[in-house]
Amino acid sequence: MPTAPPPSPGPRALSLRRWAFFGFTLALLAATLWPNLKVPVVVPRTDLWVHAGSFGIWTLLLAFSGLVGPWPRGWTIARCGSFGLTFSAADELAQAIPGVRRVVDFDDFLANALGVVLAVGALLVLARVFAPSHRNGVRGSGGPRP
Repeated sequence: MPTAPPPSPGPRALSLRRWAFFGFTLALLAATLWPNLKVPVVVPRTDLWVHAGSFGIWTLLLAFSGLVGPWPRGWTIARCGSFGLTFSAADELAQAIPGVRRVVDFDDFLANALGVVLAVGALLVLARVFAPSHRNGVRGSGGPRP
């Protein structure tokens, strides 16, 4: 049985994805820029994994929101990576604002960047799996072409 490429999201699904992206962005900004926020640390530097995961999720949500281009396209993924790195750097540098009373840490930025890079890698794999292929009449999902 032939398989079709994944359908384009309808306006409602796209709207929900955008709300999820904006909601996560606000939560991430609140968590990283809340003045003088102190999080108890049981194991030293486990916060780096939280940084990587948070900015990786942010990058994935940006890609699926449709705000930077249609999915799955190479340029859309490249934009997500560049926006993710820029946003993570701006977020880390914003912690130097005197009223925020937070610490700018290069290790935190590297963890943010790791999350973005891992998300871009995942997006490239997903794009390869779900994008139609024109070789031998086979689509990316493995089914024959109609």
